[in-house]
Amino acid sequence: MRALISGRFDPPHCGHIRTIQKLGERFALVVVVVLDDDTEDSPAWYRMMVLRDILDSSDGHYNVISNRTHFSKITREEIESYRCDVYCGGNDEVNRHIRIGLRFPVEELKRSYGYSATAYRIGEKALREKG
Repeated sequence: MRALISGRFDPPHCGHIRTIQKLGERFALVVVVVLDDDTEDSPAWYRMMVLRDILDSSDGHYNVISNRTHFSKITREEIESYRCDVYCGGNDEVNRHIRIGLRFPVEELKRSYGYSATAYRIGEKALREKG
């Protein structure tokens, strides 16, 4: 079976890496899709390079690619183009869209310690603006 996981991965951190590695232990291939929407702190090519470098030394087979569509708005045709059997994700909005809107199999991933990269980025931005 083949798993699909998507995200901003901005920045890629140990929680992302460990989650992807755990999927690599269970699935024949893990397709990692990095969002490339020009709103991130680091460019998609850089985030992809970091993920590839780390995952290349891991057990399992990984394909790290990018796309410009956020998975909460992805179409059935786009998700099927990845040729995967299940979407694995921790974003409730995305999971709901894929499971209910597209009727595609979803495996929900629980976030470790309630970590949210979005909340982290908002906090970092507030600190920068505060000076």
